[in-house]
Amino acid sequence: GGATTASITVSPTATTTYTCTITQGGATTTQSQTITVNPLPTVNAGVDQTLCQGPNITLTATGATTYTWTPTITNGVAFTPLATTTYAVSGTTNGCVGTDQVLVTVNPVPTANAGIIKHPSLSIARLI
Repeated sequence: GGATTASITVSPTATTTYTCTITQGGATTTQSQTITVNPLPTVNAGVDQTLCQGPNITLTATGATTYTWTPTITNGVAFTPLATTTYAVSGTTNGCVGTDQVLVTVNPVPTANAGIIKHPSLSIARLI
């Protein structure tokens, strides 16, 4: 048994072949259609990264054929992050999409302060 309507909607979770048998006026014909289910790509955005403000980093996702990053960057091309940001990536293979994300933490560049020299034997009069 199966559907007896002119059309059906299916949602297979694995590749499946559907067969349709039509009987009209005593004649029977059979047609088959295979629906291929592609697996979702396992996209990996890489490990979270921490750096000081200024240098370039490169984020390279793997596991799919094409990639789209949000915010917009180019996969495998160096860029300079300006602030701590979570970058999300969608990877597509055979029309199927997988996702992942990576956190890039940007720390401010530390400032060096040598301070004021305090020594009892030094005075402005003695330095002149």
